[in-house]
Amino acid sequence: MKLAINLFIFSMLSFMFFAGHATAQRRIIMRTYGKDSVAAGLNDDYYLTEDSCTQILRYSRFDRANNRFIGHFKDVRKDDTTKTLAEGDYNEDGLKEGEFVSYYLSGGLRAKGSFKDDAYTGVWSFYYEDGSPELNFTVADGVTTVTDVWDPDHKKTVDKGKGKFKATSPVTGYYWYGRLVNGRPDEDWNLCQVNDLDKVSVMTEHWERGKFVSGGNNVQTYSDSSRMIMVDPRKLSLTHAEKLSFSASSCNIVKISQHYTNASYPPGDRKLFTYFDQMVTDYIQIMFKDPKYVRSYSENSTITGEIDETGHLVNLKSYQKTGMVQMVARYIPLFKPALAYGKPIRQKITFSFDFGNGSCKYGYQLQPIELQKQ
Repeated sequence: MKLAINLFIFSMLSFMFFAGHATAQRRIIMRTYGKDSVAAGLNDDYYLTEDSCTQILRYSRFDRANNRFIGHFKDVRKDDTTKTLAEGDYNEDGLKEGEFVSYYLSGGLRAKGSFKDDAYTGVWSFYYEDGSPELNFTVADGVTTVTDVWDPDHKKTVDKGKGKFKATSPVTGYYWYGRLVNGRPDEDWNLCQVNDLDKVSVMTEHWERGKFVSGGNNVQTYSDSSRMIMVDPRKLSLTHAEKLSFSASSCNIVKISQHYTNASYPPGDRKLFTYFDQMVTDYIQIMFKDPKYVRSYSENSTITGEIDETGHLVNLKSYQKTGMVQMVARYIPLFKPALAYGKPIRQKITFSFDFGNGSCKYGYQLQPIELQKQ
């Protein structure tokens, strides 16, 4: 059985001397009411989106001069405004202040704690969507102490501040990993790419009993301060709304259901398309030493493959004779794999390339996920 939801991304590159993306017109608005209040339409990942795609409504005062939310805010489900999804306060400078609470669309508690000047303070707790605990930590005088951590299988990996901890950034695609003692880093901590199975360290920091000593790699060293963020504030999806960022595409479907999630590229499609741009440009330079022949070149190719459980592209093939298969394998970065009930699974993907008249239309399409029996 297949869940019939497709995600299609499209862009266009002119490969003579410039690049650009072809995008459809989008109508995204924030409705105003009263003197300085708004109702902002957000998707399930807290990005501004069209009214037809809105799942979350944010009610808040809004400082139009500085484009920021101020005062008390409340996020509710669009289809049931009695269901609160997040609530808290911003000060007059647009910084998070005081107690915050966040819930999943399904209704379960997601996180609760307090902010001071936009930074975590006091006691914080995060939860998985099924209600089981994920992370407990405290912040005092700017120092984060991790007390308890559970993995997605509900196995406790940090107990009373002791254990191995992964400090992941939801934006950069990297994580710090090392040992905690009394809730603070100790010994060597390594910075690795999220989807790198070999866990190759790109940076190392040395700590002694919670005190930073030094860090660096073979290119640079530093000893002024740590570059590690123990718990990134962007772990809370509601922080996306503060940037007033638009969703990557109209009705950008990510979560298929409560139990299934499409594969994705965490930095976003805009960043992903820079790899497409470079790939197509290099392909043309390989194919044609003389640019004058580019306009007469025509090729239409479709490449099929899979995103495996580690985010790698595998089983790439095309029924057309094209060199783009090798180019896709070489240029397209790691994806975040699809999930079924919290476990990574494979998902089929299709790439399309249409060369003609000196330009190339390209895109990718995630195929329907095979439903898993539980």
